[in-house]
Amino acid sequence: AAARAVMGAVMGGQFEPVDQHILKDMLPASVGDLKRNKSEANKVAMGEFKIAKAEAGYSDSQNHNIDLTLTDTGGAQMFGALAAWASVESESDSDSGYEKMSKVDGRPTHEKFNKNGMNGEYSVVVGNRFLVEAQGQQVDMAALKQAVASVDFNKLESMKNDGAKK
Repeated sequence: AAARAVMGAVMGGQFEPVDQHILKDMLPASVGDLKRNKSEANKVAMGEFKIAKAEAGYSDSQNHNIDLTLTDTGGAQMFGALAAWASVESESDSDSGYEKMSKVDGRPTHEKFNKNGMNGEYSVVVGNRFLVEAQGQQVDMAALKQAVASVDFNKLESMKNDGAKK
């Protein structure tokens, strides 16, 4: 029983994920000059591990594209890089681009950019539970950061204890 409780705490979240449609409604109709051209929301469960996710795509006629994703991990400690981001800060740079893990306003962030292809990604963990990610092609890092910032972090913070498991 103790081992199962430990595995539940590690693999499963401490919270039921919020409804995926709530997350979808938090994604903006546009990001800068890019208009939303697709959106979807889903919830996935594998045993005790549950996530809710909403995604939207944005583009313009010049092939500038950004995909914005909002994921509720339910507070699962082992979800991807969430646990690592909490304590790691690193930076690497090359002629073709850079990658950096740091904190902005106390929130773990990850950014990666390829200068040659003008593509990259920017992610922020909010409330130790929500992952806001932007991936883009033919855009600069400022556009990716703008996309992520278009999601209401204060609303996410206010939902971080929603769905608490007893």
